[in-house]
Amino acid sequence: MYYKNDSLYAKFPAGGEIYLLTKPSQEVISQLVDLVNFKGTSKMKVKAALCQAYHHGLHGRFHEGRDLLLKTHVGESIHLQDIGS
Repeated sequence: MYYKNDSLYAKFPAGGEIYLLTKPSQEVISQLVDLVNFKGTSKMKVKAALCQAYHHGLHGRFHEGRDLLLKTHVGESIHLQDIGS
């Protein structure tokens, strides 16, 4: 969901899409990231923050994505992450 633009969902008829969004995708992704931050491991939290920042960038909200990355300090600890999986 994080890599799809909202305009893509508008192209599908109401019953044709498997993942029908009833709320804006930004709100849904924010709720999912909050859940990961509450229950996930540190690796999951980093991935969730990166996915959310990518989603902001995809929709032209570059400043929000930048602020998110600065707030979570992902840039400072990304070199410590395992890239194998």
